[in-house]
Amino acid sequence: MKTKKLLLVLVATLLILFYSCKPTYKTINKVNKTIEYNSKEEYCVKIKDKYNIETSNLVFIDSVQKNNFMNYIVNEKVAYLYGIVVNSKDKIDNNFIEENNSCYSRVTNLVKNNPELIGEKFSPTKILNFDYTNSNKEPVKLEGNKMLLIIFSTKLGTSIINDIKKITDEFKINENFKTYNYYLISID
Repeated sequence: MKTKKLLLVLVATLLILFYSCKPTYKTINKVNKTIEYNSKEEYCVKIKDKYNIETSNLVFIDSVQKNNFMNYIVNEKVAYLYGIVVNSKDKIDNNFIEENNSCYSRVTNLVKNNPELIGEKFSPTKILNFDYTNSNKEPVKLEGNKMLLIIFSTKLGTSIINDIKKITDEFKINENFKTYNYYLISID
């Protein structure tokens, strides 16, 4: 009798865990949680303090263009890694990255193993057609022959933000990343 009750409790627990995995993940990783801020400068300070992410490359989409930008990245099926843009007009068109563009190691391995992008295919991009500003609301032009563009939001949750941190850390420690610029494009 006791074994039957224990087995019933175990099965019920497993069913609850199985069916509530997503809410549990969202709770643990703080998905869809926002931080309160009164200005873009304060936002940057909080991002740096809370996530230990350098904010000098954090840019904001112009508020007038935000809806168009969101539609664009949804149509492009962007998770949080937009991708690598070269010569201010083309994006790397790599099937391995595109099939799982939320896997940061796919992009970092490409940069580590093929920093000059030899043999890569390219396709036109429109992401540089949008207007960006810095935390002081000054216009920012995303520049560089090779740029890694990352969509950033506190609503992504700590797991993805930790992945973004790992990517930005590569720019400090890996020689192959030093020929690239990166930008975090905030959609908060």
